[in-house]
Amino acid sequence: LEFAVLKTKQDEADKKLDELIAEYLKHIRANGVDVTSALSVAALEKFKGFVAVERLKNITHLQIEKYKNWRRESILPSSVNRELAVIKAMFNRGVEWGFLGRSPALAVKKFKEPKRQARFFTRAEVAKMLAAAGDALRPMVAFLVNTGLRRDELRHLTWADINLERRILTIQA
Repeated sequence: LEFAVLKTKQDEADKKLDELIAEYLKHIRANGVDVTSALSVAALEKFKGFVAVERLKNITHLQIEKYKNWRRESILPSSVNRELAVIKAMFNRGVEWGFLGRSPALAVKKFKEPKRQARFFTRAEVAKMLAAAGDALRPMVAFLVNTGLRRDELRHLTWADINLERRILTIQA
């Protein structure tokens, strides 16, 4: 005879927040970027300190909303939204992994973010940057100003992306 062990909602909901955080951080470190894991660690530590509960079953939608509003008092809405994205992703994974039956963050809405107009450096600002850069960094600053590369795009450039003969730079997606 074979017996199946059925997990009840009570079993799923009786897991600890610390266990889910540890498992989620292990997951993003294995699958993500170092920057993402550092931001996630900071966001989840703040969240854990705010909710101050041990068991996942005790975390409610209202607590997450209160956390969101509390964080809004000290950081920009866009930064709160990045933290919420981490928290929501963790709870979604927690549901997938059987830590809980339903995510308490499911209906939490992000703050509206104002659309920012792209701002370009003036010629005077570029001249100031080039003058301040010094001999060693001046070519790099000129390169960045002229290409519009973002920091991560620059960081991930390889020699294979540069064709000096044809004067072409390929940015990998």
